[in-house]
Amino acid sequence: LVTPKRGEFLVTVTTTGELQAKSSIQIMGPENARTANVWQMKVVNLIPEGTVVKKGAFVAELDKSEITGKFKDSQLSVQKLEAQYEQTKLDSTLTLSQARDELVNLKYVEEEKRIIMEQSVYEAPAMQRQAKIEFERAQRNTEQATKNYVTKTQQSIAKMQVVDADLKKERQRMELYQKTMTEFTINAPADGMVVYAREWNGKKKVVGSTINAWDPTVATLPDLREMESITYVTEIDIQKIAAGQTVKLKLDAEPTKPLTGKVTSVANIGEQRPNSDAKVFEVRIRVSESDTTLRPSIA
Repeated sequence: LVTPKRGEFLVTVTTTGELQAKSSIQIMGPENARTANVWQMKVVNLIPEGTVVKKGAFVAELDKSEITGKFKDSQLSVQKLEAQYEQTKLDSTLTLSQARDELVNLKYVEEEKRIIMEQSVYEAPAMQRQAKIEFERAQRNTEQATKNYVTKTQQSIAKMQVVDADLKKERQRMELYQKTMTEFTINAPADGMVVYAREWNGKKKVVGSTINAWDPTVATLPDLREMESITYVTEIDIQKIAAGQTVKLKLDAEPTKPLTGKVTSVANIGEQRPNSDAKVFEVRIRVSESDTTLRPSIA
């Protein structure tokens, strides 16, 4: 005979996951890469993962060959535009100087014709008429030259403005390349432990990895004071999981150190993970204990 006892009926779901910081600071690549039309950047130097760094310390170096080429091309363009600017300036100065000399000469001619016309009062009417016509022609020539001088001045200003605008634009582009080039040396934005960022396929970014302008994260500085575990539960067991449930955690690295936590979120939609035949659902668990020995990526 067995006497029944009333007690707690446990439904246990066992799964594996990795620890990660609930919040972290991203160590980003060049923020101006897209503006500079640099889309792919290769990591050529990267400090070891787990290194504790101070703010401003070196973290990574990206390949500068593409941005350096753009910078040198822009430098040559600036030099050409500067030469073009000076040439346009000299041409405008010469053209306006000649126009001013011509205008002065025409005024002298006009004054000469005016004197001849005034002296022709003692001449025959035909001579007076001829003198007046020549004076009026000289006046028209002076007026036309004055108008032409104004037009040439406006043309020179317009030419200078066009060249100046092109020069300023190219200088801004060169400054952008120069600024972006300095961003290829990546320093820590704050104190913390360096943890490599992951690529789309889950692999960590290392020397030789490529980062793109849309996702320029190279590494992170996790906040180790608050950790969480991300695990994936199969569609068979997901019905047994709910937010708020208590979780017991055990580390493969330190099996003797028991941890506890609570389920903070359960994904509503399943996904296909690598090396998994069935759909799984993401479950996030907040670790209750705060321990300085806990590190991201510990299973």
